[in-house]
Amino acid sequence: ESLRGRIKRLVFHEPANGYTVANVQERRSGKTVTVVGRMMSRWARAGEHIEVRRGEWVLSRDYGSQLKAGEISVIMPHASSEIERYLSTFVRGVGPARAKKIVAQLGPSALEELEAHPERIFEVKGVGRSQLLKIQQSVLEHAASREALEFLTSHGLGHGMAMSIFQKYGEATVSAVSANPYE
Repeated sequence: ESLRGRIKRLVFHEPANGYTVANVQERRSGKTVTVVGRMMSRWARAGEHIEVRRGEWVLSRDYGSQLKAGEISVIMPHASSEIERYLSTFVRGVGPARAKKIVAQLGPSALEELEAHPERIFEVKGVGRSQLLKIQQSVLEHAASREALEFLTSHGLGHGMAMSIFQKYGEATVSAVSANPYE
């Protein structure tokens, strides 16, 4: 079974191997369900939008009904209000008022625009060079982490190994592994 939703509460997350237990609000029904599995992100936090793939419902004697995930991936929000919440929660230098201005100026593809063309932040009134640098660094860190972990796991590496490699190489992970996959 698959599911999309937003993490309401992070019950447990082990960054070394990605093992995660989270209460997730389903996008379609609005119900909160417990999801258990390995999350492809080094930043597991309440508010993140996720997609669960290859899930199977299990009944735990101690914890009740849970969706045991084959894979949990962070996805970018699409609705304007979700993008505003994401920006104001996860991007340094952006509060609720600035997030609203960014989405109003850049539209529903604001996150993609900031990743691809960070200079577009100057189109938003009241954003100076120092804020640009904070915002740009934060957005690029999230993008690099997501790209590296997706790259590594798509090549058959387990989550724990992917996290170890990312921790060693950081933003240079994809180029380092592509240049020498045996190092």
